[in-house]
Amino acid sequence: MFRLQVRYHLSPFSLWGTDEVAPESRDVCAPFSPDAGQLAAWKTMNKAMTQNPPERHTDIVWPWAQIGLGPGQDVDTQPEDTKRGPARATVAGRELRGQAMRGLGPVRNGWNFLPVTMGRAGDHGDFLTSGAIQCLAGIIANDPEEAVYPNVFVDADGEPLRGDSRYHIRFLPRQLPPVGSFWSLTLYGLDADLVDNSLDRYALRDRTPGLQVDQDRVLTVYVQSASPGAAHESNRLPSAAGETFYFIIRLYRPKPEAVDRTWMPPRIERVD
Repeated sequence: MFRLQVRYHLSPFSLWGTDEVAPESRDVCAPFSPDAGQLAAWKTMNKAMTQNPPERHTDIVWPWAQIGLGPGQDVDTQPEDTKRGPARATVAGRELRGQAMRGLGPVRNGWNFLPVTMGRAGDHGDFLTSGAIQCLAGIIANDPEEAVYPNVFVDADGEPLRGDSRYHIRFLPRQLPPVGSFWSLTLYGLDADLVDNSLDRYALRDRTPGLQVDQDRVLTVYVQSASPGAAHESNRLPSAAGETFYFIIRLYRPKPEAVDRTWMPPRIERVD
């Protein structure tokens, strides 16, 4: 895959077909520091939208302009009682974003299946999914027909997943993710970043070298901060002691039973 990736390059149309390389440009606006107050995020948004004006979603951009939010706007010029609204939204919005991944879609075996608007949520007016999941946590998302992304924050008993505990995820033969391409299981900290570990292993995939199934064709993933022993190390997904975490399982070219949510990943079983 790497050999293929290094053969790709990006070029503006003005330089297409030539050997010239476009100069690197980082001439974009710097965000306001969160220490600048509860309106810092809105000031950053105004600068970004001024530099790159939105071409869609005028149904939401126009009302914002009435309170100083949007291209060319200055929220600081608004009356104090008007500014209190965005200031409150800064706090409430962050809480809402943190809850969004856990409760926007149906739950199967503790796993949250995200809304069917994933991929084009903004086009459906679903700005919570678009902002909290596609932009904040995932940067970009495919349509469900191309990929689905169930996530889980709790074990089989409904308790948060913690690095001080050990867990097993047992995929029975007919329970492996149904895909036309591939699947991956990734562990994240609650900051939505990968968790540092001594193995430099952050995900297990159907094509992970050395991944083992037992004689009954059951795939067991060992989730723990310490090694489960040499016999099981190839199936280990490392956690970090003292940290709470969650999983996302990605299914690329999912089969119909994954898209319509009749397929269910296994529960996360705590073993100590």
